[in-house]
Amino acid sequence: MNQLANKLDEALAGRVPARYLIPLFWQHGESHDLLATEIDAMHRAGIAGFVLESRPFPGFLSEAWFDTVEFTLRKAEKFGMKVYVFDDSHFPSGYADGLIERDFPQYLRQLLRMNYLDAIGPRPGVSLAVNAWQQTSEDRLFKVVAVKMTDNVDGLQAGSAVDLSDRVAPNGVLYWDLPPGRWRVCLFFRTREGGEEHTRNYLNLLDPAAVRCYLDLVYEPHYRRFKADFGRTFMGFFSDEPRFGSASSYEATLGRMPMVIPFDETLPEELAAAAGEDFTLSWPWLWFGDGEAAARARTIYMDRVSRLYSENFTGQIGAWCRAHGVDYLGHVIEDNGAHARLGYGNGHFFRAIDGQSWSGIDSVLLQNVPGFTDGRFSSMFCVSHDARFFHWGLGKLGSSCGHLNPTMRGITFCEIFGAYGWNEGLRYMKWMTDHFIVRGVNRLMPHAFSPREFPDPDCPPHFFAGGHNPQWRAFPIWSAYANRLCHLLSDGVHRATAAVLYHAEAEWTGGDFEPFETAVRALALGQIDCDVVPLDMLAEASVSDGRLQVAEETFEVLVIPYGQRWPETAKAVLQRLADAGLPLVWLREKTLPLPGESVAANKLVDHLRSCGQYDLTVTPAAPDLRFYHYQFADGDVYFLVNENLRDGLQVRLSFRDAKLQFGYDPLRNCWSPEPSKKEFPLELAPGESRFVIRGVAPPTESAWTRFRPNTVIQLETKWKILTATAEAYPQFTPFQEQASLGNLALPGLLPDFSGTIRYNAVVSVPPCAGRMELDLGEVWEVAEVAVDGVPCGTCIVPPYRFDVTGLLGSGRHEIQIDVTNTLAKKYGNNVYDRGLLQDPSGLLGPVTIRIE
Repeated sequence: MNQLANKLDEALAGRVPARYLIPLFWQHGESHDLLATEIDAMHRAGIAGFVLESRPFPGFLSEAWFDTVEFTLRKAEKFGMKVYVFDDSHFPSGYADGLIERDFPQYLRQLLRMNYLDAIGPRPGVSLAVNAWQQTSEDRLFKVVAVKMTDNVDGLQAGSAVDLSDRVAPNGVLYWDLPPGRWRVCLFFRTREGGEEHTRNYLNLLDPAAVRCYLDLVYEPHYRRFKADFGRTFMGFFSDEPRFGSASSYEATLGRMPMVIPFDETLPEELAAAAGEDFTLSWPWLWFGDGEAAARARTIYMDRVSRLYSENFTGQIGAWCRAHGVDYLGHVIEDNGAHARLGYGNGHFFRAIDGQSWSGIDSVLLQNVPGFTDGRFSSMFCVSHDARFFHWGLGKLGSSCGHLNPTMRGITFCEIFGAYGWNEGLRYMKWMTDHFIVRGVNRLMPHAFSPREFPDPDCPPHFFAGGHNPQWRAFPIWSAYANRLCHLLSDGVHRATAAVLYHAEAEWTGGDFEPFETAVRALALGQIDCDVVPLDMLAEASVSDGRLQVAEETFEVLVIPYGQRWPETAKAVLQRLADAGLPLVWLREKTLPLPGESVAANKLVDHLRSCGQYDLTVTPAAPDLRFYHYQFADGDVYFLVNENLRDGLQVRLSFRDAKLQFGYDPLRNCWSPEPSKKEFPLELAPGESRFVIRGVAPPTESAWTRFRPNTVIQLETKWKILTATAEAYPQFTPFQEQASLGNLALPGLLPDFSGTIRYNAVVSVPPCAGRMELDLGEVWEVAEVAVDGVPCGTCIVPPYRFDVTGLLGSGRHEIQIDVTNTLAKKYGNNVYDRGLLQDPSGLLGPVTIRIE
């Protein structure tokens, strides 16, 4: 098979199929003409399709809605584009446009609240007005359990719990002879109050009948109307951030914060079956206590609610979609580790999205900011983003599920760019694209296209914005780049050295733990790649010749992040793998009596390399270099990114085997020869990316060699400056002339201007015979160059260098430089843009001619 060779030929020839970019397309009830204009723009930009999202649409599920769906389907069909439908009237999914609340209240979200009273005995003949603890008329008493305390805070004595439920009289009063000692009386109420208010009227995600009702209300009507389009143009549904909603928090770990918890009528039975005994006496340990009793109770509870969510919500919807010939896409809230918790979470990331056709994550609201790689940082919507999770964990979490879950076929999407503000231009977008794709994402869901009257204040940026976004002209450069990346990193198999154990079960126990991203970070800093693997998948995995096999992925070692406690199931799974010959490495400390060495995080890479467990070697050390190894039947690709936006790097890559190899620049879409078969010299500018292609013959065209100047001439000239907004372009208005270059977004210059700034100059160039480049220096942020009226190309990111060989011969020449900034200068006074420092505007230089 010539799979890789064919893909590279398609990329170089500009024939990459448009199937990788599927943006959100917001619907508010606009006219067909406006919708057609946006779809036309998407198609011209190489976009594969879109997700129709009510934002909100007046009358979701009405005839007007279905008319909009019909029109967009027909328009998309004309272009061969694909359409997905957001499965609710607004996010998060699970509201059914209010129909659950209105017509099926029995299916609304259920919660369990715990109130408690501390008392000291002995006190015979006491009573407690349990009914006085009811907070609403809908609250229903579930259980009353008393537990003896071991301290004056929250310690509970194992084996001391007493079920007092049958001692509550019909009048709502508990009658009891309080024994000697300090006791905590816990009152448990079934309730609908106390969780996240925003999702109060959402369906009960643990109840299969509730989810079936949701399918009947939202999915089935679409199928009845568009059955003939299912699997052809209507490709599936998209769920956005469904969650337990038991707290308005990312930190909702049992025993670590007071909260209500998810509940369902069948849950007590489920927990009893899992525990092998009545769970009644274990309920208090979900909130209080520590030690083995608390660890066991919390693990059983979290295991069951996360499985019920997986089976009854995602699993049921996914099965329905597969039965109807379409895909089911979506993502949950992963933020700050919520993926393994209650509250905004769903208990277990891999289970939560198990029924989906693709793995999915999102990065919105300034969750990924260059430079924030550790610790905490704030934005306008979160005072404490977990930088370690967002930088090292999020992308790997999503792509690992895509790699390891066979039904996902190696596909992971990221909903991306949303609510970063207008200051997020193509330069920032390219950085985010590289960040996620080098971590294994291979589909992008840009957020968003909005046909609403400009400027739509809802979560900018909007890419086309009815033609008002001045960077739209250069958007196809980004989309072509992103399509090429995804194309070369799809339909093959990811290759990584290490598997990292997903930490959810260690967190559930209530003990001290380190999240999986601690290990991912340690490995990435030393160029050892990994996937994150949950215990569920390890339980089904095999070991052959000392290598772990999960789906199509193989790993040489399993790295286990620190967990003070792990459930017995973990011990059994890990013991089986170790007995089969898989090397185990324990970060920080080994806490189970199993084989393997304990290694500090900062020594992990050295330890693995000493054991021969690595893919490539980088000399000298380059902690900002990321890589991703992807394999086809006829060869391998290594995608490499310099994540440092200030400093370039020069390193030598050493591979473990000798193969024919060459470099490929996916932004410039050209390749460069490399005679060595085992080493590769790599030079990357700040933020630059490159592929190393191994095992296939190089193409015959589009070869490129790195420019090595021996003469640099700085242009000293007068610049005539003109401006044009997106609406006025290409009609420019004179601004001023100046001899020096600098930031124009300053008082007295153009502080509020958004659009294109044109710099015209006449320069004299001495005679030269070699190749020539025009280097613009610092630019904010899209640059387009013409010499004597001849276009020389457009750059959306540094380095802003243009090949002008043959254009700048000796004599006088007219140079035209168009620099386009973002809409932040004119429209940045909003809640989204205030969260980012705004960049300068214009051409800052220095502008030089580089001669080889």
